[in-house]
Amino acid sequence: MRLDMRVNVRAGTSFLARVKAPAALLAILAGCAGSGVSSAPGAVWRWPEESRPHRISVTFDSLPARAAFEYFVSDGREPAIRPAAIEAAKSRGILQALGTDERSWAELLDQAKNGKPASGLDGAAARSREELAALDALEKEKSRVEREIAVRVSRLLPDSPAVDISYRIVLGLLTEGSASTIPLSPSSGEGMIVDPARLFTDVEGSSGPALADRLFHEVAPDLYEIVRERQGFAPPDVSLEKNRARRIVLRIHSEGPVRYLSFSHDFLPLSRWLKTPYEEVWQRFALRLAHPKTPDLLEPRAGVPFWEQDVPLIGAMVVDSVAVTLGPARLRTALAAGPDALLRAYEDAVRRDPELRPLPEELTAAIRREKSSAN
Repeated sequence: MRLDMRVNVRAGTSFLARVKAPAALLAILAGCAGSGVSSAPGAVWRWPEESRPHRISVTFDSLPARAAFEYFVSDGREPAIRPAAIEAAKSRGILQALGTDERSWAELLDQAKNGKPASGLDGAAARSREELAALDALEKEKSRVEREIAVRVSRLLPDSPAVDISYRIVLGLLTEGSASTIPLSPSSGEGMIVDPARLFTDVEGSSGPALADRLFHEVAPDLYEIVRERQGFAPPDVSLEKNRARRIVLRIHSEGPVRYLSFSHDFLPLSRWLKTPYEEVWQRFALRLAHPKTPDLLEPRAGVPFWEQDVPLIGAMVVDSVAVTLGPARLRTALAAGPDALLRAYEDAVRRDPELRPLPEELTAAIRREKSSAN
């Protein structure tokens, strides 16, 4: 089961905040102004260069979006542009994912080009020239996007079984009512369709690296969940667990690495680079855990700002702390072994680094109970 862990940024947030900061940091800037971001007290921690056994191929394809925008700005003297836009959407699996056909899609494109309401495409048509400029900048980052997504996802995977997967990122327009990103249909292979006109708003003047970062934070978590399931390490079904503390333990393991991939490595370790928000999340999490209210603020809810989603954020911090303190190999082993192994690894990290926050007693007790019942 894929988790929707992507950042839900308020519609009024400026484009500079949305794409020039990593997803986690932009949420702090947009939702927690004044909370403060600390400077790193020393050298930046980086993942070591490693040879991984997995073959993860990521391809980035912007043709459907480019063809649509070029049709919107065309003057009619090149009749081949319109059918090219329709064929690009069809051949890349966009029409199939949307459940529409060529004729209906052509009508929507024509309506949008003529300035008529077109099920969400009219806004993209009005910004076509700016969107084309943004695509020009983003396409220069193509090789970096493909390489970095594959590398960062592979870092969290256990060595065995080795994975061989191809994943496609297709940039194309999506209709009103759909999300700004949707999975490709199964018959089209693994991948995601991303609507640049909705994901990248107010694009004029934006840099290619900034747009690439925004795209990365949408796609990498989805790819990780697919590969994790393919390896056979899909997390347990949280809905089957009745004990509240135990559900949180399971969610830290399932949602933590997904959320971790939404952070830029420029802000790792989280406990140092994002010191004030890091402390605030731990304090709030411990308080909500010890004194639950109705509704339970630690349970998944729709529409919660990024920096108030305590459980996935705590999970990301656990993943980060284990990697930094105990090393990537220990993190991968713990993730593969399951929820309790991950939190026991974090307890080992706390013993090694006293600056890390210890787990609340409610969670350590849940781990001990599970270990006792297993024995």
